[in-house]
Amino acid sequence: MFKNLINIIFAFLLFVIIIIALWKNISNNNQDDSVGKRFAPPEISLKQILPLGTDDNGNDYLVKFSTAFQYNLYVSFITTAIFTVISIILGLGIGFQTKNLSKNQNILFLNRLKNLYFTFCSSITDVFQSIPILIVLLLGVLFFQRYLDNPDHSLFFTLVVVAVFSSPKLSNALGNHIKQLNREEFILATKASGVSMPALIVKHILYYEAKGLIVLQFINFFFFTIMLEIFLGFFGKGAGELSIGRLIGKDKILYGIDWQYLPTDQYKLILVFPLLFVLILCLVTRWLAKRVMLLTEN
Repeated sequence: MFKNLINIIFAFLLFVIIIIALWKNISNNNQDDSVGKRFAPPEISLKQILPLGTDDNGNDYLVKFSTAFQYNLYVSFITTAIFTVISIILGLGIGFQTKNLSKNQNILFLNRLKNLYFTFCSSITDVFQSIPILIVLLLGVLFFQRYLDNPDHSLFFTLVVVAVFSSPKLSNALGNHIKQLNREEFILATKASGVSMPALIVKHILYYEAKGLIVLQFINFFFFTIMLEIFLGFFGKGAGELSIGRLIGKDKILYGIDWQYLPTDQYKLILVFPLLFVLILCLVTRWLAKRVMLLTEN
């Protein structure tokens, strides 16, 4: 009963997060429309709906927050897709690596290509996991912000570099899983049944055997890039347009001020909401990852 209640609460929170992400498309207001006075409190009426009131410019704050969140999700999804593809390519090379290559002259060249691919996957993965992600992040921010004028491009390419160097999180796990399947003679038995190599990899290994691992790592890295974009935005190193990090960091000096001196309760709400949203997003993502694990294991 208690577990069901927890699941209902988190499912509701997930629904709220989805509504917030889509609010820009649901609302009739644009992020730059003046819809009321500065720091107007939340309003829900037949005239208009302002669930979080207005900001210091009289704009619908939830529309502005939704725009920032959509940008965050877009960048995170693209970089996570890159992370997943690279991880799978490297993981397959690690998993299928073997020392028993055929000496047949007719396929010697093909064996050399395979050996080169296997060696590359193993070596590059060792290099990636030897370099701390924090160092990669710092170097990426410094390099791309120096040579790219567009802050959106700078953020995107920084996250792409982080995605590439984070690939061992999935590639090592996938490679070890394939090696375990090989030891259990699953791969040999499947090939003996007449299944082609592409079908073996895509259908039997990646889908049937490793889909839980891949989906879980996708969710984890997707959430990681969301938090990374917020972190960079908070310190002014994120996107040039709206981002959650910039909304949090916009008035960060006020976090150290006694709240009784803040002008209105709406001002306090605008300061607290992004932080509260990030906290709820952390909890919901953790719950969602566990649910995905249970579903893929069954």
